[in-house]
Parts: sequence; C-alpha cells; structure tokens
Amino acid sequence: MSIMLSAQEMENNLILRQDNKLIYCQTTTKQVKTQSDVFYYWTKKRKMHRTEGAYGGHLLDGGFEAYFPSGQLYEKGEMKKGAKQGEWIRWFESGTKREVIHYKRGVSHGVFIRYNEEGVVTESGSYKKGIKHGKWYASGVEGENMQRYKHGEPIPNKSIDNEIPDPEHTSEVEDSKKEKVSLKQRLRRVFRGIENTHPDAE
Repeated sequence: MSIMLSAQEMENNLILRQDNKLIYCQTTTKQVKTQSDVFYYWTKKRKMHRTEGAYGGHLLDGGFEAYFPSGQLYEKGEMKKGAKQGEWIRWFESGTKREVIHYKRGVSHGVFIRYNEEGVVTESGSYKKGIKHGKWYASGVEGENMQRYKHGEPIPNKSIDNEIPDPEHTSEVEDSKKEKVSLKQRLRRVFRGIENTHPDAE
C-alpha cells in the first residue's frame, strides 16, 4: 500500500545540510506563543536556527534526526511547536551512545545520562524544570562522587564520620550510663540503711 503525501506535507518535510550534518526534520506554519526561557528551533531559507524566547520562520514540529557524514546517527528526538519534547539521544560517530536527556516543552526535565566513548556512564541525574534536582552522580579517575541538589543549588553532603557512630565513643557513653545507674543504686541503698536505723522507724 502506497502512502500519498499532500503538497503541504511534502513541503513541511525537510532535508537540510548544516554544521557538517545531514538533518531530517518537519516544520509547521502555525504560530505559537513563545516563552522567554525556551529555545526555539525554526527554519528560514533552508537554514535551521535556534533562538531563545523568539523565532522568525517555520517552527520545527515532528520527528528530528541528524546524521554524521559517515551516515551514523548523531541526534534523534521529537520537536513540538519548535521546542524539544520527550527523550533526546545523541551518539558518538563510532555509534556509541553519548547522551540521553528528557525535555518538557523545551526545558530539560527528567532523567539525564552521559557516557564516554567506551559506553561507560560518566554522569547521571535528573532535571526539574531546567535545573538540577535530587542526586547526581559523576564518575572519573578518582572514582564515583555523589552530589545532592535542591532547586539547582548543591546541598552539602553529610560527612561519613557524622553518619557512622564511633565505637569508642559509644562504649564511653554506655559506660557513663552504667556508672550513673550504679551510683543511683548505691545512694538508694544508703538511704534505705538510714531509714532502717532511724529511731522513728521502730
């Protein structure tokens, strides 16, 4: 079964060559109300543009794919009214996955993962409305580090020394408690002895 595309649909499906990449994309002529903190992707005279908070041509809308000259996929995702939406993936020219990031209405929102050329995760975390939030992990030559974020601001990590009780200190506290208990017991015995020997007690 063959699929017939209208002249408008064929016009909205573009193949562009830009920045040493071959780009397959779709556009729309619909107008949208822009937001100042969102990057919009649009085309004019067969060139793709990226501007913040504004646009001056046909907005990208639909599937987006960009390829290296070798034919290896470089980037893939979905555009909605000129802004990135959902999961976007990038690859190294070797074919190894490079980056996974999620968007909501053009703003990074959700899981983020970065890989090196060997396919090993070097950074991972989550975005919330364009800023880092929650636990972020980074791996390097010194091992793996974890940093917590709240509304984009790093939260000081608790010292391991503060989280793990010191056995010596714990035993000292326990011994001190025992001494206090035994002292109370001795005092009670003394007072009982005094009461038993008091003249009024007979």
